[in-house]
Amino acid sequence: GREQEVGLLLERWAQVKAGHGHVVLLTGDAGIGKSRLVQMLKEHVVHEPHTRWECRSAEYYQNTALFPHTDLFQRLLQFQSEETPDEKFGKLEQMLCQSRLPLEESIQLFAPLFSLPIPEDRYPPLHVSPQRQRQKTLETIIALLLERAEHQPVLFILEDLHWTDPTTLELMSLLVDQTPTASLLVLLTCRPHFQPAWHHRSYLTEMTV
Repeated sequence: GREQEVGLLLERWAQVKAGHGHVVLLTGDAGIGKSRLVQMLKEHVVHEPHTRWECRSAEYYQNTALFPHTDLFQRLLQFQSEETPDEKFGKLEQMLCQSRLPLEESIQLFAPLFSLPIPEDRYPPLHVSPQRQRQKTLETIIALLLERAEHQPVLFILEDLHWTDPTTLELMSLLVDQTPTASLLVLLTCRPHFQPAWHHRSYLTEMTV
């Protein structure tokens, strides 16, 4: 009985493939079927060329800065518990080498997210304030995502927005601002008591489940 909602999600995805980015906010009580709708969209697009970044917030980590994204990157980088910090650093370096981002700077921004030591002989420290480093980290995560969207449509999913830490919410505000000009569908789920700071955008669809 969710044909209408699924139809709307597929309509938004078609617009994203045409280069018009969208944000969809699925709101509803726990267990009402938000994740099922997300799953149905994933099943519809599974055979199409696209990039999927999928993460979720967790009640236990709602005070851990950027938890959904550090968790996501650990999965993307396929970090294993038995790997040494050097091995993990090598994987991070390899991923960042494949992007257009300036490697020296992006290593300095990303490695601290995973508490990885940085070889100072190869990567001199960034001489910026903690606030500026934080801002540049957010900008770099978004740049990485938008770079993916230049090559193929991106489906970015963040579930349980009501448990999201303040830094991730700041990141999402920056991402929502950039969405309409990218091949990007930002699909968010939350419970009714959560009120996002980015209401009233022409490219934002709110769906109550």
